[in-house]
Order: sequence, then C-alpha cells, then structure tokens
Amino acid sequence: MKIKLLFVAFLVSTLIASCPLPSCAMGGPMGHDGGKKMVERLAKDLALTKEQKEKLVKMTAETDKQTNALEAKNGGLFDKMQAEIEKDKPDTAVISKLLNEIGKNRTEAEIKRLNTLIEFKKCLTPEQVNRFKEIRKRQEKHFKERVNSHGLKKTVSGQPPEN
Repeated sequence: MKIKLLFVAFLVSTLIASCPLPSCAMGGPMGHDGGKKMVERLAKDLALTKEQKEKLVKMTAETDKQTNALEAKNGGLFDKMQAEIEKDKPDTAVISKLLNEIGKNRTEAEIKRLNTLIEFKKCLTPEQVNRFKEIRKRQEKHFKERVNSHGLKKTVSGQPPEN
C-alpha cells in the first residue's frame, strides 16, 4: 500500500509540476503579461465598451492575484511533498495530506476563475454572449486538436476526445 501511494504521489507531483493551472477561465493561460493580451483580444473580438473592458481588467487582476497566491502556496506544498518522498522512509500520511491540500487549493483557484467568468458574462450583451460562446467553442476545438496531436487519449474533462 505504501509503495502504491508513493508511486501515485510521484505521478501526481510530476503532473503538478508539468501542468500548471490556467491563469484565467476566459480562455487559457494569461502568460507573463498578466492577461493584458487576453483582455485586449476579448475587447476586440467582443467589441467591449470602455466600461466593460475596465471591469474585465479589474476582475482578471483580482482573480489573478488570488489564484497566484494559491499557486504559490501549492509550490511550497509541492516542495514539502518532494522532500518527504525523497526520505529513506517517507511518511505516506504526510504525502497524502499534502496532496489533499494541493488539490483543495487547485479546486479553490478554479472556482475563483469560474466565478470571474460568470461575473464577466453578466456584463455582456446577448450578442456579445453569443460571440463569447463561439470563441470558447473555437478554443475547445483547438485544445482538443493539440491534445490529439500529442497522442493523449483524454481531454481535460477525462472523456475520450471526439473523432
């Protein structure tokens, strides 16, 4: 049982290290510019008003601040987990507790991102909502194509990709 948990912890830690959470529910990672390109792109694609754009900037900045704090917290937890795994006699209870906390933080960050998305959509006109849905569909299609091109068998939702 301990070896199985250590193996799972190793796999999860590798996954966590290689697949950071997207920085924004609006359509993927914000990158190093804090989401400025994403905001500009949405402003253009949705023909946002000045007020809508300002609200989006404010919302994404606040969400980014909150999720960055959670991701930084997870970095420390990940380091503790790695240190525990590397011990001669790792404590599987400690590893399990750290993994649970990492998962809790990731879930909290995703909830914050989704809440931002929901609040953003409330600011849009019906026409903008329809355009936003189209943008999201294109992004999902692009994501599925990238996943398939790398030979992966499942999408983020855990379902097999559509052919």
